[in-house]
Amino acid sequence: MNFGKMRQDAMTVLTGDFVVRCISADPTKNSNGDDMIKTKLQIIAGPYTGRNLLNNFNIIPSNTPALQMFFRHMNTFGLDEAYFAKLPNGEAGVHQIARDMVGRVVEVTVEARKYQGVERENIKEIKPAPAGLGGQGQPVANAQALPTALPTTQPTAQVVTGSASVDLPMTVGTPSDPESVPAAEPVLPF
Repeated sequence: MNFGKMRQDAMTVLTGDFVVRCISADPTKNSNGDDMIKTKLQIIAGPYTGRNLLNNFNIIPSNTPALQMFFRHMNTFGLDEAYFAKLPNGEAGVHQIARDMVGRVVEVTVEARKYQGVERENIKEIKPAPAGLGGQGQPVANAQALPTALPTTQPTAQVVTGSASVDLPMTVGTPSDPESVPAAEPVLPF
């Protein structure tokens, strides 16, 4: 374990656009007793590949704008109107949504947000992944047919040192041996 590197990585608050795969989705309740799905989204492209981001999806029937946001996000994950028309009602439906989110790929825009006095990563926007990386929430089908363009927003990393923080642009390197990457993981040409 390299504690210096682990500390630097842990204290770096990412901002920008990242392609992520949902690796876990757990149905639970929020503090108001409404249904919520807690997700862990893993970055699958760029210099922070393998890093996890967390996001909660609240299902609040009494709050129409929040419910609209939930369904827009689910549509981006590939869970569209036809999906919800066939979904069981109640808790069984919430559990099915959570199961069906796992493995799906989207692009997220991350911003830094202060929560309880600490800068943290906050997912500001969820949108379809770039073509070839599982757009509309679908798993990556062909790891060899990946785009050559970078995401529209250059990711940055915010490094927190003591009470100060600095935004640094992230550089994107080229994999040295794309053949050594397992076929299930996308091999990015940037």
